[in-house]
Amino acid sequence: MFQTLIGLLLLFLSIFFVFKIIGNVVKTVFIAVLLLISYYLIFGYIPYTDKIDLKSIFGLSIQDVERDKENNLLVYVKNNWLFAAKNLNVLVDENNASILNNITQINGRDKSILQVQWDKEFGQIVIQSNIGQAKYKK
Repeated sequence: MFQTLIGLLLLFLSIFFVFKIIGNVVKTVFIAVLLLISYYLIFGYIPYTDKIDLKSIFGLSIQDVERDKENNLLVYVKNNWLFAAKNLNVLVDENNASILNNITQINGRDKSILQVQWDKEFGQIVIQSNIGQAKYKK
């Protein structure tokens, strides 16, 4: 009987603390949103939003570029978004380049290596898809 009471007391205390923590998180988020709205109303813009690149956070990113034995480009691409990246198109120095290994999509949160037909030197690679684009500069 005593052990049951202690167990129920600990259960109620843990539920109480969980609700207190959730309440504090909600209050903090509410205050942060109020501060951003007030900053926008006073100054006309929200600070540091020009420095945040949401397309690279929620889109494609090129992790690395190498060459294969036939001197084609091997482009290591990561999909940072939840949805699949379809209709892949590769531009090397603003010229269309074909994908040799027939990859048509990269699933959400997945990585892939694109074998791109380009045997010359390059300065920039751009991969375009339905969820955005990724750039790589040498």
